[in-house]
Amino acid sequence: MIGGPGSISAVDMSATGGCTFVGLGRLLTRSNKTFLELIDLAKQGDQRKVDICGNDLKPDVDQGDVYTAIATDLSVCHFGKALTNPESEFKDADLLASLLKTICTDLIRATRLNAQVNQIEKVYIAGNFVNNDHNAPDIRFLRHGGYMGAIGAMMVDAKKTLNQ
Repeated sequence: MIGGPGSISAVDMSATGGCTFVGLGRLLTRSNKTFLELIDLAKQGDQRKVDICGNDLKPDVDQGDVYTAIATDLSVCHFGKALTNPESEFKDADLLASLLKTICTDLIRATRLNAQVNQIEKVYIAGNFVNNDHNAPDIRFLRHGGYMGAIGAMMVDAKKTLNQ
């Protein structure tokens, strides 16, 4: 959290992100694919083939019951179809799409909760893993945010060099 010049504090952190995606992605696909290869494959998949969605709980949502409040394509249980149909052969792309959605949804929820609890009005995400493809209109994503860590490291190194 940035409160002004010289006022920066960490609000929260997560050990779940890109490395988790790669590790679990490799285990799920039984491969040694790179981060970008896994992301590309996930983009070809459909998490609704692996996740239980609102319309899977109650296909007839016009009955006026509690399920009408759940969007039909909203995932309500990531990887849930493995519970109801464990013998099914899921495609790698669909498994990766579900994994990507699971991790990004949880990271965005945690970000929103932390912003609310800490009364933070503007949230900016810098990084390559969570991006604005994940329907988070209240969170701003830096276009080239993946370079922020490298730039910060260079600035710290330059400052140390100048102070010597």
